[in-house]
Amino acid sequence: MLAHLVDEIYFCDLRRSRKWEDVKDVPGLPQATFLQGDAIKMLEKLPPLTVLFYRRDSSGESGSSLRIIGKEILPQILSKFDLAGGWIFCDGSNGGKTFHLLCSADWHPKPSWGFQFREVDRTSMNLKDTSSLHVVEVRPLATEPTVMRAGWVPPHSETLDTLLAYCTSNNRLVPMPPQWSKLYNMLKNTRQKPSGGWVPSLPLILGAWHHSMPIEKLLRFKEHLEWAQEQNQLEEIGKYLRSLSDAQWCHYGEL
Repeated sequence: MLAHLVDEIYFCDLRRSRKWEDVKDVPGLPQATFLQGDAIKMLEKLPPLTVLFYRRDSSGESGSSLRIIGKEILPQILSKFDLAGGWIFCDGSNGGKTFHLLCSADWHPKPSWGFQFREVDRTSMNLKDTSSLHVVEVRPLATEPTVMRAGWVPPHSETLDTLLAYCTSNNRLVPMPPQWSKLYNMLKNTRQKPSGGWVPSLPLILGAWHHSMPIEKLLRFKEHLEWAQEQNQLEEIGKYLRSLSDAQWCHYGEL
């Protein structure tokens, strides 16, 4: 169901299941990692997350009785979310007022959490077996731009976090295809694999522009920023991206 959104899925339970040993890595599917222990405490060990998948839980016997999608626990999980945002897939298990607010048709902001939420049409996500699931998009709250004019860069060293925060503010999604292509050509040490693919992966432009979802574009763009970080190019790439005009960015809702 989530193969085109994530590379790895973490399962966590207080009890170790013998079925865990039966799960094998399958080419084309996310890698499964199993963690035994308290799910909330395990958050400290996880890398940044893109998706929270939570269903078939309850407050009765054999259930966790935890309000995962609630005002106490959900902010702790969101603290591990990627700065660019992500998705929550939930069937309403142990849900309450908070869950219903997140399922708003319009953006529901939570300033203290740093994110805003809205339910999206699950059929547009190209997912199977989602009839009982709500799909909630998670996006960082819009912030005032720190760039006052094109080409100006704040007087501090660029980091992946500061560049991501800029690139996702004001409803930005990814650079428009010509600018994204130029960005990719600026990256050092890109290479073609024997199989024909590229490292890092090519921008989702040309035919892929109209056949990929916003989250796929965003994750691919983030992959390019991470590559720039590995090549010590964040300052160079940051100056280029901050010099782009608003018309040279694709924004949410424009696809």
